[in-house]
Amino acid sequence: MRITPDIKPFWTTDAKFKKLRLAAEADSTSDGQASVVSYHTALKTSQSVEEAQGVVCKGLLSKLPSVLMLEAEDMDVTRSLANYALDSLVAIEVRNYITREFEANLQVLELLSSGSIEMLAKTIVGKSKLVCF
Repeated sequence: MRITPDIKPFWTTDAKFKKLRLAAEADSTSDGQASVVSYHTALKTSQSVEEAQGVVCKGLLSKLPSVLMLEAEDMDVTRSLANYALDSLVAIEVRNYITREFEANLQVLELLSSGSIEMLAKTIVGKSKLVCF
């Protein structure tokens, strides 16, 4: 389904398609040059533990709002994951993302009981195969 500055289907004003509409607007303002962030590469090239934790936090903050169906502004890294609607199915999706992007194997129970996003980032950095400090 294509949304361009010239072609805007009738359904683009519907709230269900907000993310598609915003992505199309961002693409049109960047003149077609989309910047793709590879957290995998950023974690691999990080120089310190703090920098690695920052990369993992940013990666989690890019994934969690979409799977939890929240706005990115509503996410707080110091808030417990139990405060969000993180059930076991969503936790599996997040765990698969962590395994794929950060090469860290976590159990679903570890993810659900990790506390805040910051604490989860520390755990991921500790288990990641990409971090070698």
